[in-house]
Amino acid sequence: MEWFIEQTLTAPEKVETIAAVMLKDMSRFAMHPRFLKMKQDWHDNHWQEDLQKAFDAGKRMAMK
Repeated sequence: MEWFIEQTLTAPEKVETIAAVMLKDMSRFAMHPRFLKMKQDWHDNHWQEDLQKAFDAGKRMAMK
């Protein structure tokens, strides 16, 4: 898919995040409680920053 987008439009930007919390209730998954807390702490401290990076990348790609 990336190849097709690059050939027809321009190379897409990638925005990566680590330890994203994708579900509201992570307790349904078999994970060590310390790992769950680490994921939640990262999410609480960095989620807005990651959203802004994604928004800015989308804006730059749309302007191209």
